Amino acid sequence: MLLASSSSLVKRSATIQRTLTKRSKLSSRPPCLFVVAATFVTTVLSFHQEVRAYSSFSSRMSPFNMERDGKGTITITPKNEADQTALIVISHGLGDTSEGFADVAEHLARELPYAKIVLPTAPTQPVTMNMGMSMPSWYDITGLDERSNEECKGIEDSQ
Repeated sequence: MLLASSSSLVKRSATIQRTLTKRSKLSSRPPCLFVVAATFVTTVLSFHQEVRAYSSFSSRMSPFNMERDGKGTITITPKNEADQTALIVISHGLGDTSEGFADVAEHLARELPYAKIVLPTAPTQPVTMNMGMSMPSWYDITGLDERSNEECKGIEDSQ
């Protein structure tokens, strides 16, 4: 169900454009920048409402179950687990989490309804290459040259 009709979005867009145009007359900035901003805001509002409408619809009609374990792992399984014939594990990159790939996994689950998809999140730990900053990483990265990661602490644990 949409939160606002398209006519109310058009009215909201027109109001935003009028307000920004009035402000542009008081400003030294060209008015076209304000129109572009109003169009962008309207587009974002419209997209946000469409996404909310789609997600509320798709959660009812979804062919899969999505679980978050509270520790960062997301698991997507077919509604009927007996249909599962494949497993996909998606590992994120340095500094990311499983949430960064949740939308990709949902898309895959729709295209591959027989697959179980697991998205683990790496533990947060200091990364030497990034000045010791703590971030999600599968192991400590000491450098980018080909020899620097030969004896990497934690690489065995990440497998």
